[in-house]
Amino acid sequence: AIDYLAEHENSVLILGDMGELGEASEQAHSDVGTYAAQQNIGALLAVGRYSELAVKSFGKYGEWYPSQKELIEALRKRDLQDNSILVKGSRGSKMENVVQAILTFGEKHNAGLAG
Repeated sequence: AIDYLAEHENSVLILGDMGELGEASEQAHSDVGTYAAQQNIGALLAVGRYSELAVKSFGKYGEWYPSQKELIEALRKRDLQDNSILVKGSRGSKMENVVQAILTFGEKHNAGLAG
């Protein structure tokens, strides 16, 4: 999925914890951040205990948030209109809340353009 995202400009990876990894969790999350950076993903925004490791390994354009509410608020303040966005995380991370928020932002933005 990161490879596909990397083919697009203005790429943003939004990551929640991948909860089914057991003892491999820390290394796997760190590896995701490293790989995303190597693929020149534009930004990594993350929420969750292990996803913080992805942000640290991603580097300069990584942002970690302690709660989904804070992540959504940060996304609300960003201009996401021309971005390619990948939202990823295990079912336990409930990243569908983030997807719904992004879709709502887009609807509000488009309604403003129509007026």
